[in-house]
Amino acid sequence: MYAYHIRDGATSDLPSNSGGPVQTELRYNNPADPLEMGRRAGHLIWRAQQRAWRVFAEVAGDLDITPVQASVLLVVYGQPGIHQKTLAEMIALDRATTGGVVGRLEARGLLRRKTPAADRRVRTLFLTPAGGLLNRKLGAVTRRARKLLTKDLTAREQRELIRLLRKILHIQEEPAGRVRRRAIDTPRHRP
Repeated sequence: MYAYHIRDGATSDLPSNSGGPVQTELRYNNPADPLEMGRRAGHLIWRAQQRAWRVFAEVAGDLDITPVQASVLLVVYGQPGIHQKTLAEMIALDRATTGGVVGRLEARGLLRRKTPAADRRVRTLFLTPAGGLLNRKLGAVTRRARKLLTKDLTAREQRELIRLLRKILHIQEEPAGRVRRRAIDTPRHRP
């Protein structure tokens, strides 16, 4: 929060009882964080995401891979032949970004795209042997990065963090452990 304080020599557009401008200076309750960004959810989520990427990069070291690329390899490993469009939906990326990520992984020899004869518009994805090998290494990397990222949280706090993030993203757990996503712009309650 901030407060206006009277100061000699400064003017403000705030009205005064005398009809002239009030002499003010803007003082913040927290000079180290004057706009109180440390209390803004969006800013904190963005900073946490930056930290998550930094921790992942440190743990991944020489593997030269980003968290998004690791997600692509993980999903393709679990679902060989997945359509590129479905992959984009699963990892919450737009199609153009997904195409770029897949292209870079393909150029590195980690992934290959196939176009089925039955539908030339579709691109199916498969890991190469090198992609499979890297994916196996990434399991330990992601577990280590996750531990480092949340090391200052208790197990209960970690579960609560995940619960709150899922709530913000409108990701709901369904009975058999299946995840259901609801579009963020979809209203919660229909009239």
